[in-house]
Amino acid sequence: MLKQGFTLAPEYEPLINMMAIVHRRLGDNVTTEKLYRYGLNIEPGSLTILSNYRLLLELQGRKEDVARIEQQLLSIESRVC
Repeated sequence: MLKQGFTLAPEYEPLINMMAIVHRRLGDNVTTEKLYRYGLNIEPGSLTILSNYRLLLELQGRKEDVARIEQQLLSIESRVC
């Protein structure tokens, strides 16, 4: 269903995020990261994608990348408040 949805709406951020989550849970971290990066190209300020991407990076032990994403999240949060 997700693949069909992606065919119909390839720039729909919630769909991209859900596809990435499914791939992460299946252990396909390469596709997961590609989907998160794709989603962020479409919606750079997506808190959902950034948060889930941060989780992937944490699980991989990529501390520098986690810190970079956390800075983006803080930047977005400070603009909202």
